[in-house]
Amino acid sequence: MTVKRTLIITIISALATTQAWAEEKDPVAATVDGYEIHLSDVVDARELLPQQMQGQPMRVVYPMLLDSLINSRLAAKKARELGLDDAPEFKSRMARISEQLLERALLTKHIEENLTDELLQERYVTYSERLKGQEEVHARHILVKAEDEAKDLIVKLQAGEDFAALAKEHSTGPSGPEGGDLGWFGPGRMVPAFETAAMVLATGDFTAAPVRTQFGWHVIKVDERRPVKVPSFEDAKSNLANEVLGELGQAMMDDLRKGVKVDKVDLEALQ
Repeated sequence: MTVKRTLIITIISALATTQAWAEEKDPVAATVDGYEIHLSDVVDARELLPQQMQGQPMRVVYPMLLDSLINSRLAAKKARELGLDDAPEFKSRMARISEQLLERALLTKHIEENLTDELLQERYVTYSERLKGQEEVHARHILVKAEDEAKDLIVKLQAGEDFAALAKEHSTGPSGPEGGDLGWFGPGRMVPAFETAAMVLATGDFTAAPVRTQFGWHVIKVDERRPVKVPSFEDAKSNLANEVLGELGQAMMDDLRKGVKVDKVDLEALQ
């Protein structure tokens, strides 16, 4: 399965395709009054499970999914016998669902036609050029609630006390037990204020003043610096495709809106 196909299935899970089963034998998993439920139906149903359950082996979720499909078939049959499918509310909801599925089908088609390796290669050239000359740092931090506490820690560091030991004793962040070690990170990985302060520090230096973020007050120390390693095209391909997918979807919707008159009413006017 190609990266493009995998990404489309991931993002548009409601349209999980059964093409693979159509090309091969698609055995009947159950028969309900002559209506056949195929293995591909079970596979589709699995895609609609909560994310944590989708990782379960098929042999684990298969009985539950099959029973659910059988129950749905029987309930739907009974509902039609009672005429519930003719109710205005049902028809309205089905019309909305139909539009949503058609929207996703159109988006899938648009992505399949436009998300090409050539486009990703072009994006990779821009991406790799942007990374050249950038650096990443191996840093530590001590996170505390109060600015005065952070200032006191800086005084202790200036007096020669060990950064890792102070982090273990005072830091409220999850990295505290590890001496405040955050590992390696480059541009875009941390909140802006933290990143700005860390990226200008020389190796071995710590911030001369506390750095404030939404998490609290930080004292930051840089242990090492190195150039950012540019990943190979294959390694970057998935992330680049995710980036392009959003752009393709937005471009498609922008194009559909061209020349169309849309009148919107604010919520306040409807109440």
